[in-house]
Amino acid sequence: KTIKTTTTTTTTTTTTRTTITTTTTTTTTTTTTTTTTTTTTTTTRITPLHYLLLLVLLLFLFFLLHLLLLLLHLLLLLLLLLNLLLLIFFLLLLLLLLLLLLLLLLLLLLLLLLLLLLLLL
Repeated sequence: KTIKTTTTTTTTTTTTRTTITTTTTTTTTTTTTTTTTTTTTTTTRITPLHYLLLLVLLLFLFFLLHLLLLLLHLLLLLLLLLNLLLLIFFLLLLLLLLLLLLLLLLLLLLLLLLLLLLLLL
């Protein structure tokens, strides 16, 4: 049993009107001498309305891309603000620690002075 298949596709475009014509012919032959031929022809005219719809779709996609980039910028600004607030917080914390260290050193110095006074008496 052998099956022989032949497919032919022809595309023709005319320049007076933008027309796409596609013809597909499929022939199938088997050993029992049965032949089936199917021919399909599809014609689509591209009108200026198609171009206008494509342009509107592209503009809408660019608008969505623009909004996405704007949201990304806002997110980056919020992250930058958060980073700045954390920096201020940690600088204040460091300042507080330095003040505590200075206070501790002053107390130590005062204790040494008291000890020296006791030794002198």
